[in-house]
Amino acid sequence: MKYDFDEIIDRKCTDSIKWNVADGELPMWVADMDFRAAPVILEALQKKLDSGVFGYGLPTKAFYEAIVSWYRKRYGVEFSRTSIIPTTGVVPAISSILQGLCLPGDEVIIQTPAYNCFFSSVRNSGLVLSENALKLVNGRWEIDFEDLEERASREKARALLFCNPQNPTGRVWTRDELTRVAEICEKYGKPLFIHSGHPPFSLPWQIGLLAERHPHLPIVMIHMGHAHGVYVDAAITMAKKYDNIWLETSGTSMSVQIANAYNTVGHEKVMFGIDSPFHAPTVEIQKIMACGVDDEGLENIFYHNAAKFMGLK
Repeated sequence: MKYDFDEIIDRKCTDSIKWNVADGELPMWVADMDFRAAPVILEALQKKLDSGVFGYGLPTKAFYEAIVSWYRKRYGVEFSRTSIIPTTGVVPAISSILQGLCLPGDEVIIQTPAYNCFFSSVRNSGLVLSENALKLVNGRWEIDFEDLEERASREKARALLFCNPQNPTGRVWTRDELTRVAEICEKYGKPLFIHSGHPPFSLPWQIGLLAERHPHLPIVMIHMGHAHGVYVDAAITMAKKYDNIWLETSGTSMSVQIANAYNTVGHEKVMFGIDSPFHAPTVEIQKIMACGVDDEGLENIFYHNAAKFMGLK
C-alpha cells in the first residue's frame, strides 16, 4: 500500500490545537502528525459511521492481539493481554497511576526539563513535585544521580516519572544509566499495598506479573482476592509462587480460606486488616478467630507478620 507523505494539508482554522498559532510561526511543540490517517484506519472509522450507532464499546480480542503481536514481532517481547489496560491517553493514565500509588502530600520525582503535563498530573493529584534537574555537560544532557538518590531516599518520595527517550531533550539513556536508575529506585523502594479482586485493574494474576517484574518489591495483596472464590484461590497461588507477595485478610468472606492461605503460602505471609470504615472491625476479628489456626497462628496474623513486614521487630 502506497502512502502520500508529500501532500501538504492546511490545518489552520480547523480547530487544531497545534496550528492555532500566528502566521509564519511553526508549531513544533506537540506530537501531532500532519499526514492523513492510513486508508485502513479511515475505512474502519467509515464503517462505524455507516452503522449509525455509537453506544458504549469494549476493546475487542483483535485489539489486544494486535498489540501483543506488534511487540512480539518488533521487539521480541512476550506478554499476555491481561498485562494491557486501555486508557484514554498517556496523561490520564499517569494521573490514575499516581493517585493509586500515592497519598496527598507525597513526592513525585520528575527530571526537568520535562513534558509540561507531568507537572499538572502531579499537582492536580494533590502531590508534591520533586525536580531532579538534568545536567547539560558538553552539549549532552545527563542525569544528576547524586541528586536523584537524595530525592529517592526521602520519606515522602513515592514515584519517579521516567522517560526514555527523554522528553523534551530527546536523550536516549544508555543501559548503564537505566540500570543505575533502577538500582536507586530498588534501593529506596517502599512496600506496595494494592487492592485486589476487582477487574479489570486489580486481579491477582496481574499483581503476580507485577511481582515477577519487580522481585525485590514487597507487595501486599489487600483483601487477598476479596470475596470471589476464584480470585481468592488465585491470590493464594500468586503468594505461594512469588516470595515478594503477602496477603491481607480484610473483605475475605471465607474464614477457611484464611487458614488455607496461612498453611499454603507460609505462616509469615498472611496479615490482619480491617479496611475501615468499609468493614466492621469486630467482623474482621471474628473471621480470624474462627479460621481454625492455633494460638501462635493468631498472634502471627494479628500482629507479628505485619510488625516484621514493616520493620517494627
